[in-house]
Amino acid sequence: MPNELKSWSYDLRSGWSEIEDTLWSGLPDDTGLEDALKQAGYKDDVITLGQMDSSVYLEVYAKDAQVPGPRYFISLELSGRGENIYVANLPSLLALLKDFAPLLQAGLLRELTSGYQLLDLLAQSLQK
Repeated sequence: MPNELKSWSYDLRSGWSEIEDTLWSGLPDDTGLEDALKQAGYKDDVITLGQMDSSVYLEVYAKDAQVPGPRYFISLELSGRGENIYVANLPSLLALLKDFAPLLQAGLLRELTSGYQLLDLLAQSLQK
């Protein structure tokens, strides 16, 4: 990944800002997201919301408070497009997840109602 990519940063006090994504700085172009996150001090995903193959999916990664930089990293997939979001602190993360909740619910509902999955669920429940 080239390091000239833009990402988003969110802080509850100051709001949204577009930033240069330094996650990839100094890493080979073939470095995967998991390896880049580990190099930057982020642990394995703490929270996963949505289904990987759904229209809305996000993973939250955290780093120890002693490690400088934004405390949380969110990998967001929205209708097949990926975005990186850096979040300053826990109150900001909670506010952001609250804002994403309707998107995640709408994505789940669309997944359930597409391809007659909802009708299949209803039919199965009636058979029991």
